[in-house]
Amino acid sequence: MKRSFYRTPVALYMSASYYNEIGDYVEGYSEPYITRGNLQPFSGGNNLTFTQAGQYYTQDYKVLYLREYPNFPDVPEDQQDGSLIMYANGEWYQAEGWMDYTTPASGPKHFKFQFSGLGSAPDITAPTL
Repeated sequence: MKRSFYRTPVALYMSASYYNEIGDYVEGYSEPYITRGNLQPFSGGNNLTFTQAGQYYTQDYKVLYLREYPNFPDVPEDQQDGSLIMYANGEWYQAEGWMDYTTPASGPKHFKFQFSGLGSAPDITAPTL
């Protein structure tokens, strides 16, 4: 039996601050975008100095692969550049960056995100995955 490459359930949130359609200032986190992705431990340490690699491993860096970029319909489209927060395996993570590998070419088409562990949980109720 072939196992799915995208099998880890994750919930993504976007931090947002904007003025809604009636002029009220809104600040907080989006509704969760729940999907399945491929969550991997950080494994690029051999390209870093000893000090840099130690920082990546102690901050619990993870790499997440998704088929599509998360869509947050409750956040206005022009405000969807806030920071991403991820909840997976009972832990919270903050996005450090992402890359788009969906351009036409051979090989897998996906988005690759790099997350670092958060020291404490944000003011979000943990979802049931």
